[in-house]
Amino acid sequence: MMDAFQTMVKYYNTCENKDTNYQIIEYILKHIDTINNMAITQIAEETYVSKPTITRFIRKFGYKDYDDFKKSIYNTYYKNFNSSFRLTDNQMYVLEKEPKKFLDEYADSICDAINDFKNHFDYTKIDFLIDEMMSKECGIFAYNQPLNCAMEIQNDFFMKNKIIYVGESYSKQLEIAKSLTKNDLAIIMSNYGNYFSEYKEIKDILIQNNVPIILITLNYHSPQLLNFKDIIYLSSQPFTSVGSYPMKLFTEYLVRRLRVKYK
Repeated sequence: MMDAFQTMVKYYNTCENKDTNYQIIEYILKHIDTINNMAITQIAEETYVSKPTITRFIRKFGYKDYDDFKKSIYNTYYKNFNSSFRLTDNQMYVLEKEPKKFLDEYADSICDAINDFKNHFDYTKIDFLIDEMMSKECGIFAYNQPLNCAMEIQNDFFMKNKIIYVGESYSKQLEIAKSLTKNDLAIIMSNYGNYFSEYKEIKDILIQNNVPIILITLNYHSPQLLNFKDIIYLSSQPFTSVGSYPMKLFTEYLVRRLRVKYK
């Protein structure tokens, strides 16, 4: 549950130092490499709080229990670097041994992805999507960098007196999913089309409620296992390591188009 960790970090970056949860988070961050081997009583003792306080802390940030918390922190800390940044073994080697060459190649791949979007993207899908979002109850589901794009879209729709639902935590996204019906709309923003593999419970709820789903993705080979209302591809070919740059461009264009389309 990467979003739970991010929520915890966001709390750490915004609350006062004297806050008890701040002090617990700081301890966790300082010992992130060894938390998996700690008993809950040890964390409580080291942070000068009770065991029930740690239990409440864990649930506050979306973890089911202490074992779930430890497993999630472990996966966050030990998450494979290659997988996280989608780098091949050769790219990893170049990054380590020839950093300038890697930078040049990485920048070129981003430019290629942006140009591919510019040259091949069906911009009429933007107007279709905006109209759908304006006419229906709509929730956007995303995590990591695409979640920032979702929140940017949400803010601009607010300026048009339209509520778009975005959850920054897993529990909030789950709540939004449960509230949607077959007459509403769910939008999945996922760079590589793997949102549902991370959040299967949300997928099951949306399918059970027959909610129309639009997937926005960079992954040209996204498996069409679900009966999506539409899939909006941000590229005409696979770009496996360019991150959220095409998604960001899509977002920037969408919010600008919204402002002139609905004056």
